[in-house]
This record gives sequence, C-alpha cells and structure tokens, in this order.
Amino acid sequence: MLLHLLGYIAEKEREKILKRQREGIEAMEINDKGKKVSKRTKRETGRPSQVDDMTKEQKRHMDAWLSKSIKLSDCIKLTELSRATLYRIKNCINNMKYIV
Repeated sequence: MLLHLLGYIAEKEREKILKRQREGIEAMEINDKGKKVSKRTKRETGRPSQVDDMTKEQKRHMDAWLSKSIKLSDCIKLTELSRATLYRIKNCINNMKYIV
C-alpha cells in the first residue's frame, strides 16, 4: 500500500514538473528566425542551422555544385556534409529566391 502511495505522489510531481516546463517554454520570446529565445541566457532553443554555420569554403563548394561545375559526390567530400543536408540547403536557397 505504501509503495502505491509513493508511486502516485511521484507521478503527480512529475506531471507538475512537465507542466511548469511547458509554461516556461511557451513564455519564451520568438526572434526574427522564428526560434524561441531564453530570457535569461539569450540563447536560441533547438538545433543550430547548417546554413547559418557554413564556412566560406563550404559555401564556395556548394555554389560550385549548384552551378554544376562539380559533382554531388565531390561536394559531399569537400564540404563534409551529407547528401540530405546538401539537398535541404539547396531547397532552402531555392525557396528564398522565390520569396525575394
């Protein structure tokens, strides 16, 4: 009986913790990139964007692949990014051209 009571108390406490966590995330401000930003640390939530973190060399190789001067396999080796990431970046670039 005591174990059931302690289990019930633990479950209810966990539900309260998750509720407070959800409320904190919902209260965060949204920046211009559409990501939520912590009020205290001023850091974005979620994974960093591969497009924003690309080096000049990676951008140069990506542009060469998009202009069809190098193959996709060469671009993968030179940029050290996966095929899916390269196509995701390509789609992102194409979508931005249509918006602008």
